[in-house]
Amino acid sequence: MKTLLIFPPMVDAVHPPLGIATIAGYLRQIGNKEVDIMDLNLEAHYHFLNSKYFRDIYTVINDEYRRLCIKESLNDYEKGKKNILEEALSNADYLINNIDVNVKALKNHKTYNKLSTYYQLTDFMRLAQKYVSASIYPTTWSIEQQFVFRYSVFKTNEILQAINDSKENPFINFYKEKLAEILEKRAGLVGISICYFEQLIPALTLIKLLKKAKKDLKIVVGGTYFTLYTKNWNVFNPFSDLIDFIIPDEGEKPFLNLINALENNEIYSKIPGTVVFDHGIAKYIELEDQESAFGLCLPDFSHFPLDLYLAPCKILPYKTNLGCFWAKCTFCSSVLITNCKYKEKKAERILADIKSLYSLYDVKDFYFVDEALAPTVARRLAEEIQQQKLPFHWFGDTRLEKMFTEETLNDMNKGGCLMLSFGFESIVIRVLNKMKKNTNPIIIPEIIKNCKKAGIKTFLMFFLGFPTETRDEALKTINFIEEHQKEIHYIAYDRFTLIKNTPVFNNPNEYGIEIREGYAPDEDLGVWYDYTCQTGLYGDELVSLIKETKNRPIIKTLMKNVFSRSHLPYLPMSDSDE
Repeated sequence: MKTLLIFPPMVDAVHPPLGIATIAGYLRQIGNKEVDIMDLNLEAHYHFLNSKYFRDIYTVINDEYRRLCIKESLNDYEKGKKNILEEALSNADYLINNIDVNVKALKNHKTYNKLSTYYQLTDFMRLAQKYVSASIYPTTWSIEQQFVFRYSVFKTNEILQAINDSKENPFINFYKEKLAEILEKRAGLVGISICYFEQLIPALTLIKLLKKAKKDLKIVVGGTYFTLYTKNWNVFNPFSDLIDFIIPDEGEKPFLNLINALENNEIYSKIPGTVVFDHGIAKYIELEDQESAFGLCLPDFSHFPLDLYLAPCKILPYKTNLGCFWAKCTFCSSVLITNCKYKEKKAERILADIKSLYSLYDVKDFYFVDEALAPTVARRLAEEIQQQKLPFHWFGDTRLEKMFTEETLNDMNKGGCLMLSFGFESIVIRVLNKMKKNTNPIIIPEIIKNCKKAGIKTFLMFFLGFPTETRDEALKTINFIEEHQKEIHYIAYDRFTLIKNTPVFNNPNEYGIEIREGYAPDEDLGVWYDYTCQTGLYGDELVSLIKETKNRPIIKTLMKNVFSRSHLPYLPMSDSDE
């Protein structure tokens, strides 16, 4: 039986998805199964961002604009829509004539040599997304949020409406064009990876069309999105007519066992590590074997069109570890992602793997997509790359650890490190201790200075408004960023969000918060909770501070105008560095 693995829209399309590449590698190498792959996320970018599509939707935009122009009176919704349509029409010729060449420019390394050139391209892509949005109003498409529908991704009743709305959901027509190609693959089982909220409506839209076209087709979904609902699987009962199985944790072993059961006409409703639906009711079958399959196989990228991804060079994602070596931050949901203990590959194994990937796909650049790359592994890997004079470059996320000395960072840059993304969170030790970050703020300025000296770009991620954090403490963090602007490549921040089942959520009294019952009573898929706080920043005061600080000139400069964060390693820090 053939299995088809699909990565649905809509996230950025800079590199292929690691999840289905990992599953494909395991099924082929361990299970000897026939597997095909489709990256519909990448294909959707090319579907929406081309001159033919822009000409096609011009008619839709123009007809609706003319309809509103002859209407005697317009309500506020119609006035807003008319303004957006008018702007789209005014930019139509410019966009139609330049979209194809600008999409190609995203893959040209010369685009990334000058910030001004890259920013112009990003601005163009933003304008292109607004043009597409005008044709499906009030749905919007943006770099930051991808496709946002008026239907909430936290309400199952609205999701079921969205997957049927051909006027506002552009993926219906996109999939109809792809349906014949998908069915021609003659797969008996289709696996769909959903990692982000932005993929939920597009994924379920596809599933509905597949089920309508082939009623006996089995659909299994998985991905990190589902780990947020551990022990609360009944929220997916409304989707029981669409989804046959959910694999919420590591998928390799359950997926292979499921295929074997289907092939052998065995009972497939009792596969450990899966969620099945019994008369519309979700039921999780507990894992018997907690041993992880992590690292058993090389990810298989053989079915991905690597030359088409929207980056200056071919980039492959790779995981050096499973879980997080710290895993104590009280705000973090990453601890929910896997039931297995932390597992780490040795530098020698990582190097052997990326050598193999280089040999197979002629790829020299790697994105380590770990929760936190271990500093000891990073240094050892860099040493080996340097000693063996290998042509590799890499970047990834990590923690601000004292091991990142000037000497270590110099060695890491010589060994291919382009950029490190740090979970910064705060410069105030009281706040860091409350988060259980265990970061000493004294070492932070030295690390980012030494990164700059070594030629490693830094990306600092943080948030304001952790429970009990005061306005003065939040401003100390912002002031620190401004004082060290010359050493920092990029920042990203927003307000603190309370996520279900995190330590803060589970211990509200310890953090002086009172949790409200979600944002709305019908948000059955809600995972972000509203709260009140006895002391510190929250609510309107926090939102106001975020808005005020993001308008500061230095902060605006550091929040670079990027089409994808994965482009950052290839951009100069400033105009003077070009």
